[in-house]
Amino acid sequence: SKYENLKNEASVLNLHLQSARKSVNATIELKEKLVILNKQNNTLRRIINANAMDPDILLKKQAKDDQTLLSAGEVANQEKVILSNIEAIAKDLVQSGVVKESSLVQEKESHREESSQS
Repeated sequence: SKYENLKNEASVLNLHLQSARKSVNATIELKEKLVILNKQNNTLRRIINANAMDPDILLKKQAKDDQTLLSAGEVANQEKVILSNIEAIAKDLVQSGVVKESSLVQEKESHREESSQS
């Protein structure tokens, strides 16, 4: 019957909506992690630059604050992984029609501007 068909369509759409929400939430979470990693990376760069002359001070600070002093390479790798995850999710969202490609490009551009300013 028509009613059954509509009911089935509605439940399929509902599933799509749920998975889209999960993707969006995952993207937001990843972006937040990326912001934190960028801050840690910037802190690390400042500390390394400030202590470029004195490796002893750097070692003491590193022992004191390991959390902030993630190695620059590790931070860069984590950023790469997170960015590729965000791009994969973005592709899924575009393919499922939840997001238009043009809005993602704008988002990417604004993120580039933010990171170049810091």
